[in-house]
Amino acid sequence: MILEEKNDALRRALITTMLEFRRVKPTVQSVCGLPAGEFFFLQRIHELSKDGEVRVSRLRDSMCMTMPAVSQFVRTLEDKGLVQRENTAKDRRVTLITVTPKGDQVLLSSQQQFNHMLDRLIQQYGSEELEKLIQMLERLSSTIQELKGEFETICSERTDQI
Repeated sequence: MILEEKNDALRRALITTMLEFRRVKPTVQSVCGLPAGEFFFLQRIHELSKDGEVRVSRLRDSMCMTMPAVSQFVRTLEDKGLVQRENTAKDRRVTLITVTPKGDQVLLSSQQQFNHMLDRLIQQYGSEELEKLIQMLERLSSTIQELKGEFETICSERTDQI
C-alpha cells in the first residue's frame, strides 16, 4: 500500500511539473517579444538559410509539421514583415522563404535576450546540474514517445472492437 501511495504522489508531481512547463512559452514571449512558436520558427528559417535556399517543404520536414501549420506560421511572419515568400521562376509550385532585414533585426535582438535568460539559468544551476537535467528530459521525452506509440496502438485496437 505504501508503494501505491508513493506512486500516486509521483504521478501527481509529474503532472503538476509538466503543466508548469507550459508556462515557459509566455516567458519566452515576454523575453523575446514574439510568441514562442514564431520565435523558434523564425530561428529555424534563419538556420536553414545558412545551407542555401529555404523551400517550404524543407521547412516542413525540418520542423515535423503539417503543410497547413507551416503555411500559417509563414503567413503570420510575413504579415509582420519578418519573412518574405516567393515562388521560383523555374517551378511556380516551389515556394522559397527568406528572412527580411527586419526579421534579422528582430531575431538578433530576440536571440540576445533569450540567451541572456538562458545564461541566468546556467549561472543559477551550473553546467553539471543542467547537463544532468537535459539528459533526464531527453530520456523522459523518448520514453513518452515510445509509450505514446504503444497506447495509440492499444486505443486503436479497442476502438476497432467497439
